[in-house]
Amino acid sequence: MKSIITLVFFCVALCTKAQITIDQTDMPKADSIYYRALASNFAQQNFATAGANQSWDFSSLDSTASTAESYFSILKAPLTALFTFGPIAPSITRSQMFKSGGNPINTGGAGGGALPINVDSTFEYYKLSSSRFARTGLSINLNGFPVPLPYDSNDVVFKLPMTFNQVDSSLSIFELDIPFLDFLYYKSRTKRVNQVDGWGTLKLPNNPATYDVLRVKSNLTIADTISVDTTITVAGFPLPLTFGFNLPVRREVEYKWLTKGKGLPILTVSGIEFNGAFTVNEVRYLYTPTPVGINDVEKKSISLYPNPTQGNFTIESDKLITQVSITNILGKEIYSQNVSNKNKIILQAPNTSGIYFVQVLMEDGVVMKEVLKVE
Repeated sequence: MKSIITLVFFCVALCTKAQITIDQTDMPKADSIYYRALASNFAQQNFATAGANQSWDFSSLDSTASTAESYFSILKAPLTALFTFGPIAPSITRSQMFKSGGNPINTGGAGGGALPINVDSTFEYYKLSSSRFARTGLSINLNGFPVPLPYDSNDVVFKLPMTFNQVDSSLSIFELDIPFLDFLYYKSRTKRVNQVDGWGTLKLPNNPATYDVLRVKSNLTIADTISVDTTITVAGFPLPLTFGFNLPVRREVEYKWLTKGKGLPILTVSGIEFNGAFTVNEVRYLYTPTPVGINDVEKKSISLYPNPTQGNFTIESDKLITQVSITNILGKEIYSQNVSNKNKIILQAPNTSGIYFVQVLMEDGVVMKEVLKVE
C-alpha cells in the first residue's frame, strides 16, 4: 500500500511539473534588449491548440528577419515625458520603463502631406508591479515637438501572477487632443480580455531547449472615434465645419507563450479573428543573435557616451577603430564611415528620436552598441 501511494504522488509530481506560474520577475526589465525572429512560413501552423499538458512544437518555423525590443529606465525618457510618466507623475501613469515604438501617424511632414501631421518617433511607457504589467501611455515627436500622451486608464497587458485558467480584462482609453491641433480629436478604446488557456512545453527553431510555458490568448476589441471641429472660409464668409464618425471596430487576437525568466513571451502570434476563423498577421519567436567577432573582452574595451544623447555622442576604445555604422531598429543602415585607426571618434546622432545600433569595427573584431536619441 505504501508503495502505491508513493507511486501516485510521484506521478502527480511529474504531471504538474510544467504548470509554471508567471510573475513580475518574468516581465521585461529596464535597460535590457530582447531579440525576436520574424517567422516567414507560418501559414500551415496550428497555433490555436489550447488546454492542459500540451506539447507545442514549432521548430519548423523559419525566419528571414529579426527585431530588437529595447526597454529603458524611465529616468532616460525625454524630459517632457518625465512629468507625465516619471517618479513624480500621478500614480495611474507613473512608470518604471519605456521602449521604442513605431510611427503610428506619418502623412509626409508638417504641412507637406495630406494632413499637417508628422510623427517622427514614439515611445511606449510601462508600469510593473506584483499584480500587473501595464501600458500607461506613449510619447510622440509631433511636428518636431515632443508630446506625452497618457492613457486615461491602463492597458493591462498581463495580470500577475498568471496561472492556468486565469481570466481577466481591462479597458484602456487613449485620447489625442493637442492644443495646436484643436480642430482634430481622436479617441481609441481597447477592451482586452486575457485567458490563460493552456500549459505545457514548447519547442522553437534552432533551439535545443524545451521550454515549460503558459499560453495566454488575448482578445482585443478596438473602437476608434474621429471628430473635426473647425471653421472654413467660403467666398469670404466663415462657415463652421463640425463632424465626427466611428471607424469600423477592429477585433484582434494575440497568442503568447511565456516561460520563466525571459522577459517577453518567447512566442507571439498576432492576427485577426472573423466568424471564428483566425488569420495570422505576424509570428515572433525567441532569437539569440551571435554576431561574428564579439566576445566579452571586446565588449568591455569600448564605451559610448553620453547615452541617451540629444546630439553628438562619443565612441572611445582602447583598440584602434577602423569603421563605424549606424542602423535603426528595423535593421536599415542610415550611416557608415571609414575611420583612420582612431581610438576616439565623435558622431552625430540621427535627427529622429529613437533607439539605434552602432556597429564598431576594430582591429580584431566587431562590437555592437546601442544608443538612444532623445529630444
